[in-house]
Amino acid sequence: MKNLREQIINLGERLANDIGDKAIKVGEVSMKDCSIFCLYEPKFPLELLQNDEE
Repeated sequence: MKNLREQIINLGERLANDIGDKAIKVGEVSMKDCSIFCLYEPKFPLELLQNDEE
C-alpha cells in the first residue's frame, strides 16, 4: 500500500509541476504579445478629430 501511495503522490507532484511549467510558458508568450501590441500606435486622421470637436 505504501508503494502505491507514494506513486500516487509522485504522480500528483509531477502533474502539478507540469501544469506550473505550462502556466509560466503561457504567461511569457502573453507578455510578448502584450508588449508587441503596446508598441503599436495606429495613425488617427486629424480630420476625424476636427469633425468630432464641431
